[in-house]
Order: sequence, then structure tokens, then C-alpha cells
Amino acid sequence: MRKMTKEFLESFDKIDLQVRTSSYISTISIILMASLIIPLFNISIMFFNYNILIVVIIEFFILLAIFTINRAGETSIAANILVYSILLFTFALFYFSQFGIRDVYILILPVLLIFTGIVIDKKKYIIFSIILIFLFTGYTIFEILGIIGNTPPNKISFTSIINSVIILIITAVGVYFLTNDLRNSIDKLKKTALEFFEYQKKTQLKLIESEKKLQDLNSTKDIFLSVVAHDLKSPFQGLLGISNLLSTEFESFTKKEIKESIDNLSESLKKQYLLLEDLLQWGRLQRGTIPFEPKKDDIFEVISESIQVFAQSAVSKNITILNHSTPETFFVFDRYLISIVLRNLLSNAIKFSFPDSVVLIAAELKENKLTIKVKDTGKGIESKYRDRLFKLDSTFSTTGTKNETGTGLGLLLCHDIIIKHKGKISFISAPGKGSEFVCSIYN
Repeated sequence: MRKMTKEFLESFDKIDLQVRTSSYISTISIILMASLIIPLFNISIMFFNYNILIVVIIEFFILLAIFTINRAGETSIAANILVYSILLFTFALFYFSQFGIRDVYILILPVLLIFTGIVIDKKKYIIFSIILIFLFTGYTIFEILGIIGNTPPNKISFTSIINSVIILIITAVGVYFLTNDLRNSIDKLKKTALEFFEYQKKTQLKLIESEKKLQDLNSTKDIFLSVVAHDLKSPFQGLLGISNLLSTEFESFTKKEIKESIDNLSESLKKQYLLLEDLLQWGRLQRGTIPFEPKKDDIFEVISESIQVFAQSAVSKNITILNHSTPETFFVFDRYLISIVLRNLLSNAIKFSFPDSVVLIAAELKENKLTIKVKDTGKGIESKYRDRLFKLDSTFSTTGTKNETGTGLGLLLCHDIIIKHKGKISFISAPGKGSEFVCSIYN
């Protein structure tokens, strides 16, 4: 980047070809128009050569048009018209003049080559030089043979033709090599400028993207702290109330009341532990400190292990968990993270299922897609809560069918884990009819 910037800044010391060409065209057009005024006067007043008069008048207006076109910003068009108009004007003068190709007239051709070498590109210059040399050679041969023009006693010889052609060829080649380095410098300048601005554009896009990520992280951090404060404040007030009551009124409590208070305290602490566990897991996932190690594994085994974790909870509500997955269903996923997803979904299914019901879990493999479904026949989700399930800024928790409570972060954790697997999570639910959560991950 430093080298590119240095080259780009150094390139400002060079003159831009387009600007220089535009200046040349304007200057040459004005000079030629002014120069044509004298021959225009001489021809019309003194020599009465009306053919040359018409040629000069036409060239004068062509130059005026070239100047106007160039001022309008069409430098390339103006340059091409100028070059070929001077060429045609030169040969018209040769043809209609009294002496044909002579002395100072020949100097117009090398000057024309020098000018074209500056203002047009290499390919056009080579073509133009060849055309000019062949036209000049053919014209002079025809003049010597008397086919065109006048044949005064001192007419041009073949030796003069050869010398003139040699001069034109040397001029053309010399101008080509002298201007070639300049053209290469301009091409390199344009390429460096394009690369620089392309790199600058990419850098700006990266900065914008980084800024957006930073804003999202700051927003997430604020929401995260808000959630933590909200979810911890109320339970801790309860814990402080119970502990304070035990401390001040312990002697007046019966053993039964003390046991109930300790049980309530224990249950509240368990809930807070679950909340902190979910918060820690989610925080580690956001920071990327949980290793993501997808590899080929059997989803049937992972589902079976997750079911075992909740066997006692299911028995306490007389809920049957059915595993409709096929053994040896291998797919590429992170076993630890998918286990977290399954445990959260099963926990919710049991929590919101009515006693004496069934929770169904199944995994289906189709080509490069693994679909995991967890279905219950419990309370279901009210429509007003559906848009809030997978958002940190609107986490909520409702009680289960036996007043079980949760943290409200479980589904958010599931969502982020599935997204990390380049998959998606969705659900179908109706109040009183249960819910079905569907996770899809892809290879």
C-alpha cells in the first residue's frame, strides 16, 4: 500500500496526456487560423488562385470547428479531425499550388508527424505514419511522371523523393520512440491511479463494515448488560429477602418454615445458576472463545445422550420422549454446540408440555442437509411473542405447565449456534396445541 501510494503521489509530477493534448489542440488551432489569414489575403487579392482560396477557407472553418469541439471536452475527436484535416490541407496545397512539392512545403509533413506522435496513441500513430509516407511517395511519383500537378523545369527529382522519404521515416521512428516512454508512463499512471482508488474503495467499505460491526457489538453489549441486570435484580431481591428473614427471624421460625425457606433459597439459587450458565455460554459464543470444531458424527447418538439428561424431568411430569431418528445418521457438525441446542429445545419442550403427553424428536438427512425437529403438544406460543424469540433486545420467559421458569436466553443461544453452522432455525406453534422447532444445517 505504501509503495502504491508513493507511486501515485509521484505521478502528479507528470503532465496528464489528456490535458496536454487539449492545450496543444487549442493552441495549434488558433495559430493555424491566424496563419491562414495572410495567405488568404494574398491569394484573394494578388494571385487570384481560387482553388487554393477555397481550400484555405475550408481549412479555416474546419480549424474553428476543431477549436469549438475541443473546448466542449471532446479532445479525442478534435485531435483526430485536426490531424487528418492538416494532412488533406497539405496535399491540397501540393496539388493546387504552382510549384507542387517544394522546399518549405515538405517541412509540413515532419511537423505533422511530430504533432501526431504527441496527441494520438501508438497504434493510430503507426497507421497514420505509414499512410502519410505512402501518400507522399505516390504523390511525388505521379507529379514527376506528369500525371498530376505542374511540371516546371526545376521539378523535383527521384533523388529528392528518396531523401524526403528517408527524412519522413526517420522522423516517424524517432517520434515513436521518444513518445513511447511518455505513453507508457501515462498508462502506468492510469493503472496505478485505478489500483489506488480501487484499494481505497475496498478499504472504505471495510471501514464501514467494521464500524457497523463495532456499533452492533456496542449495542449488543448494552442490551446484554440490560438483560443481565433485569434478570438478576428481581431474583436477588427475593434471595436477599429470604436470607434477611432467616437472619432476623430465625428463632421465631418453626423447623418446617426454616426448611421451606431453605428450599426456596436453593431453588432460586439453581435458577440463577442456570441464568449465569446461559449467559456465560452465549457470551463465549459471541466472543468466539468456544472452539468451533465441526466433524463427521452420529446425530442419533447426540440425541440419545440429550434425552438421557432430561429423563428424570420427563418422568416427573409423566412425559414420554420419542426418538424418531435413525441410528448411524452421520453428518458434519460440532457435537458440543449441537448438544447445547438439543438440550435447550428438549428442556423447553418438557417445560411447556402438559403432563401425560409426548415429546417427539427426529433427525432427517437429505443429501447435504440435516434437519432436526423437536415437537411437543403443550402450551404453544402466543402470536405476540413470536417475533421476540430469537432477539437479545426482547428476550422474555414464561412459566411452564407446572410453573417452571427459565432464563429467556436458551432459544437465543440455539439461534446463534445454528447460524454458526450456516443453518437456520424456525418454529410452528399454536396456543394450546404445542410447538415444533426445526433446525436445518448444511454441509
